[in-house]
Amino acid sequence: MSKKGTIIYGLHKSLEKNKRYGKSKEVDKELAREHAKETGSYVQPTGIRSGETMKTYSKQTAAYAAWVTKNTSAKNWEAAKKFVPQYLQGMVDGTILTQYGKRYSPWSVHTIASALGSAYHCSKNDFGIILPMRSRDVITRSRNGNGSNAAERFMAEKYERVRRFVKATGARREGVINLTKADIREWSGIIEIHFQEKNGLQRWSRVVAGEEDFVRSLFVNSPGTFGKTKDRIFDKRDLPSELHSCRHTYAKRMYNQLYDKNQSGELVHCRGNYRGISFDKGVLLAVSEQMGHHRYDIVVGYLLSDTE
Repeated sequence: MSKKGTIIYGLHKSLEKNKRYGKSKEVDKELAREHAKETGSYVQPTGIRSGETMKTYSKQTAAYAAWVTKNTSAKNWEAAKKFVPQYLQGMVDGTILTQYGKRYSPWSVHTIASALGSAYHCSKNDFGIILPMRSRDVITRSRNGNGSNAAERFMAEKYERVRRFVKATGARREGVINLTKADIREWSGIIEIHFQEKNGLQRWSRVVAGEEDFVRSLFVNSPGTFGKTKDRIFDKRDLPSELHSCRHTYAKRMYNQLYDKNQSGELVHCRGNYRGISFDKGVLLAVSEQMGHHRYDIVVGYLLSDTE
């Protein structure tokens, strides 16, 4: 069978059609709302908006293609769609296990369902499967730096400088690596840092109050000789494997810092294990803008995390 006739090829090409790199989901939602006013039917915007998401979805659809080829009679990717419910239900029930012989976590099942939904241009809920509830009680590993990597725990002091910087600026890993001595500006007592991050997107981020002197000192005192580009602030070889939880800390600090000037009076209410907790939507949007994703729901997740 030629490559073009394989199930994995068909799924990959279908994912490619869903690329929305650099496109704002909020803009797409606004267009969808306008369209709904005319037609009376709202269609949830879809699309793969980053290379990392595409990598994850490609991996999961490839795994599905291997399973469906081995266990069903499907000959092409369109025919394989009818076996998606069986595949997902097997993960929910525990009859289909990971390569390590363990059950799939609720988060993994949701990710796999989203990947297949993207490949088949539908929602993850359209396969007729009741997906498992995602609850903090079932988390067995996390990004908080307390995992099994003993060597990294012993190197905490070495990593503290970059961790503190991310907690002060909300930088992503790519932004830290690409940072140079020119990426700082100050006006009216506010310091902002310029980041070049996911898919080449650029943004300015405000430094949290109380960390201005520390951040300023990095740009003054850094040797600036790392990598091919001169004036780098950090050597990527000195970055810890986990930095994302530090962005959670930044979100919490900025929510408190921006609260007074950005209150809207409109509350976002949490559900599930966090029922009864609410956040001001105007402040969430202000924090989200500083973090470079413009999605207040993501900020809510950061605010609810255990990270200090």
